[in-house]
Amino acid sequence: INNNGHTLLDAVGRSVDYEKELLISQVLDEIKSLNHNEQMLIKGLYINGKTLREMSEEIGIPVMTLQNRKKKILRKLKNKIY
Repeated sequence: INNNGHTLLDAVGRSVDYEKELLISQVLDEIKSLNHNEQMLIKGLYINGKTLREMSEEIGIPVMTLQNRKKKILRKLKNKIY
C-alpha cells in the first residue's frame, strides 16, 4: 500500500481496464472498415445478441453460410488487430 492507499493490485487492475478499453476501441474501429454485409452480421451477432439461426431467418441465408462468413470475418478482424 502506498501513501494514497492504493495497492499494486489497484494499479494492475487499472492497467488491465485500460488495455481492455483500448482493444474494444480497436475492434469497433475495424468493424467500421468491414463491408456493409459483414458489419450487419457481426453487429447482429455480437452487439445485438442474435443467434446465427435468427440472422439466417431474417436475411434468408443458410446458417452454415453465415457460420462460414462469421469465421472469415473474425479471422480478418484478428489479423488487422494483432
